[in-house]
Amino acid sequence: RSNLPDNLKLLFRAVAMTTPDRRMITQVMLFSQGIVTAESLAGKITLLFTLCEEQLSMQSHYDFGLRALKSVLMGAGELKRAALSAITDDEFDLAEIEKEVLIKATCNSILPKLVAQDIALFTSLLSGVFPNASLPDITEPSIVEAINDICMEDYLECKPEFVTKMLQLKQVLDWQLYQNI
Repeated sequence: RSNLPDNLKLLFRAVAMTTPDRRMITQVMLFSQGIVTAESLAGKITLLFTLCEEQLSMQSHYDFGLRALKSVLMGAGELKRAALSAITDDEFDLAEIEKEVLIKATCNSILPKLVAQDIALFTSLLSGVFPNASLPDITEPSIVEAINDICMEDYLECKPEFVTKMLQLKQVLDWQLYQNI
């Protein structure tokens, strides 16, 4: 940054900027997605993003800002609508469903980007913010079988970590395709 010359300073007004209130923005976005427990969930998800930003390793591809938060919140809304359309039982706990879809949307967005040493820390942060929460299991047997077959054909060692990253990549690509439709 450099200072402007005095003759140019006269042409501009002084402005003051503050950091945005993430919690309020998150709460409004959750309400707009139809999540009725937005007050409690907004504080938790913003705390999780803040803790991730502060405690995870510094990687150039990590983004825990408002843009990433918005992506998670939009994903939670889509997952909630899908979960509610799949429910056939008349009695269900809406707050628990909303918490689960928010956790799943967060994991779908953040986990594929994490390096191996940060996954354990993210898991502990997630369980600290959302007690009794665990990472959602990604299981697609047909894709796992196809990955194993391709690895065997190419004489590659097919480790579980590799298969998990491939499933996460598919999940991210599916979500990007779904958002662009």
